[in-house]
Amino acid sequence: MKNNFSSRVQMVIQFARDEALRLGHDYIGTEHLLLGLIREGEGIATEILHALGCDLDEIKQAVEDAGRVSGETMTLGNIPFTKRAEKILKSAYVEAERYKSDIIGTEHLLLALVKEREGLAAQILNSFGVTYEGVASELNRVLDGPTNPSSSSAPMGNADSAQSKSATPALD
Repeated sequence: MKNNFSSRVQMVIQFARDEALRLGHDYIGTEHLLLGLIREGEGIATEILHALGCDLDEIKQAVEDAGRVSGETMTLGNIPFTKRAEKILKSAYVEAERYKSDIIGTEHLLLALVKEREGLAAQILNSFGVTYEGVASELNRVLDGPTNPSSSSAPMGNADSAQSKSATPALD
């Protein structure tokens, strides 16, 4: 499944590991994935969170406050994902399929985080008014885009190939 992750999601996962270490945790949970999304800062997921009126610094602070440990844990080597975080990554794959995308993007990871409902990340996002329905609606708006009204008729995963054919008609 890792080959299906966009480069941004791969960065988010690395950042999640870094955030877990920074917070003194010996696991990567949903909260660390959320911190990784925020730290990455340039994907569709953060665009959606901004559009929903979220202050990413406030979300980050809420995650850090909820996930503080009393002492520092020194962890070397591989840090395992919690079962819930593993479930989120698998669910992100399902969300990507639902949107007919071959690549798992930050937007699919965000959808999976809010859909799960029981993890710390979902609870914090919900406390900021972020819901699965709201994220899905905003994602649909972003994907449809105001500049390309015909994009809704083309499969979302193939929008680039459809656009490239019209850009070079002599070569098609």
